[in-house]
Amino acid sequence: MSEPMLDRNYKQKVFLRGFLQGKNMFRAIKAMELTISVHKGKRRSGDVEFSHQLEVVIYLCQVLEKKVEPHEFDIIVTAAFLHDIVEDYPNKYSFDKMRDDFGSEVTEAVKLVTKSMDYDKHSEKDREKYYDAILRNPHAVFVKGADRIHNMQTYLHGSTSEKLKFYMAETEDHILPLIKSARKTYPEYYLIFISMSHLLQKQLYFLKEILKEREKRAVYEDLDFKYLSK
Repeated sequence: MSEPMLDRNYKQKVFLRGFLQGKNMFRAIKAMELTISVHKGKRRSGDVEFSHQLEVVIYLCQVLEKKVEPHEFDIIVTAAFLHDIVEDYPNKYSFDKMRDDFGSEVTEAVKLVTKSMDYDKHSEKDREKYYDAILRNPHAVFVKGADRIHNMQTYLHGSTSEKLKFYMAETEDHILPLIKSARKTYPEYYLIFISMSHLLQKQLYFLKEILKEREKRAVYEDLDFKYLSK
């Protein structure tokens, strides 16, 4: 990981710790410390894993602060820190432990966004079941939406065009409809979900343009190879 990213992560940790302390959100701070201690691997971009959780939480703080009740805010932020921990490290941390450490409301939100071991991402039935369950919990919708927003920002790193197309299709076919349904199901959060939808749509437009350029470049490179091979 580059020095600038290390410096950025350090500043993010300091900012979040101070911000959360100021709101007496000590449960969220505990979740942040756990996340940093467990997510020590690397992302496709080369960044340390926990940088993702920090970015997701910072985004949620920006869009939710003073727009949701303090208790709801605490649940969402704590769940956002923990949203990948059981899925990525089932041998290190469990939902039973999470319930003891952070309570049932946080655990329920994290459980809903966690894909089971037998989840098949190519199965439409599995995907519909997964997203329908998330819709039943607004905390989970916020976490899933923020998670996808940050992943869309970084998915270009190390992803083939085919993987990118699949991820974009899932966003269009499931994530955006999820957030649209959440606007109707939870009208008190209507404007926040509108904002999330607009950002995802902008990201999709940008990625589609990148894909077009990739495919053009691939065609030209193929033509050059065929010409040189004659």
